[in-house]
Amino acid sequence: AIVGLAVWLISGLAEIDARYAAGPQMHIGLLFVALSLAAGALASLPLRWRAWQNCVELMSVVPGLFLLTLIERELQPLSGLGLLTWPISLAAYGALLHWRERSDPARLPLLHAIGFWTLIALLTHAAQIAIEARLGQASAWWLSSLAAIPTVLAAVAFLPAANRSWPLSMHAPSYRGAWLLPVALWLSGWLLVSNLVRPGAYAPTPYLPVLNVQDLVNVGTLWLLVGWWAQVSARTPNRVTRAVGTGLGALAFLFLNAALLRALHVYLPVAWDFEVMLDSFSVQASLTLLWVTTALALMVTGSRRGTRWLWLVGAGLMGVVVLKLFAVDTAASGTLARIAAFFGVAIGLFVAGYFAPRPPSERNGSGGGMPG
Repeated sequence: AIVGLAVWLISGLAEIDARYAAGPQMHIGLLFVALSLAAGALASLPLRWRAWQNCVELMSVVPGLFLLTLIERELQPLSGLGLLTWPISLAAYGALLHWRERSDPARLPLLHAIGFWTLIALLTHAAQIAIEARLGQASAWWLSSLAAIPTVLAAVAFLPAANRSWPLSMHAPSYRGAWLLPVALWLSGWLLVSNLVRPGAYAPTPYLPVLNVQDLVNVGTLWLLVGWWAQVSARTPNRVTRAVGTGLGALAFLFLNAALLRALHVYLPVAWDFEVMLDSFSVQASLTLLWVTTALALMVTGSRRGTRWLWLVGAGLMGVVVLKLFAVDTAASGTLARIAAFFGVAIGLFVAGYFAPRPPSERNGSGGGMPG
C-alpha cells in the first residue's frame, strides 16, 4: 500500500510538472495530493486497512509544504486556481480530522494545531503578496499584516460563539491553549521588531496617533497575548508565569515609547535616528512625561490591588525618571520643554505619594504574587 501510494503520488506530480506552468502546477499538485490522500483514507473504511488511517498524518504536512514553496517563489496562493484548490484541500483535511474523531482520536490535538497554523500562514502570506503588489514592502500596512491576520484568526477562537461548534467544541486547546505557543512567539517577535524598525508609509490612510494601522495592530496583538497567557498561566509554574508576564510588560512599554516616537517623527518632524532623537529635547521631554504617567499608573494600580511587585516596578521606573531628569533633560536647551518636564515629574511624585502608598509585603498577607 505504501509503495503503491508513493508511485501514484510521484507519477501524478511528475505529470503535472510536465504539463503546467509554475503557478498552476503548484495549485493542481496540491489538489491532486490532497484528494488522493482523502480518497485513500476513506477507502480504508470498507477495506478495514487501519494503516491507511495514517493518511491524515501525511495530509497534515502537505499543505504546509506546498505553502512553503509558494512563499519561496513569492507566488500568491489565493489567485487563479488557488481560490479553488486551497479551500478544497483544507476542507478535505478538515473532513479527515472529523472522520478520525470516531476511528482513532490519538494525536488529534497536534493535527488540529498544524491545520490552524497552516491556515494562519496561508492567509498571512496571501495578504502580504496583495499589499506588496499595491503599496510595496515599505508600507506600514505590509508590516502590520504580519501580525494582523494571526491576531484576528486567534481572536476568533476566543469568541464564545466559536465554542459551540466543531472543532473548537472538542479541541479548544489546539486553537487557543498551549498549542497556540508558536503563534504567540511569532506575534511577540513581531511586536519587538515592528517597534524598532523605521516606520513605513501609512498611505492611503492619513497618520493619526494611536489610530493608525500599526498602533492598532500593536494594541490588538498585546490584548490577545495577555488574554491567551491569562488562560494558559493557570496550568503553568509560577516562575514561568512571572517571566512571561515581565516579557509582555516590557513589550507593552516598548510599544508605548515607539508609538510616541512615531508620532513625534511624523509631526515635529524628527528624523528616525537614535542619535538625533537622543539630542532632541522635545523627544526627551515627551519620553519623561510618558514614563512618569506609566510609573504613576503602575504604582496606583499596585497600591489599589495590593500587588507589591507592580508597585515596585512603578517605583523603580519613577526613580529612573528622576535620574533621567537631572542627567539628560537639564543638560539640554529648551526652557519651556524643561519646565514642562519638571512639572510633570513633580506632579507625578506628589500623586504617587498621596494616592499610591506602598502595599504591605507578602509576609503581611498581601497578594504579592502575579495574578493568573
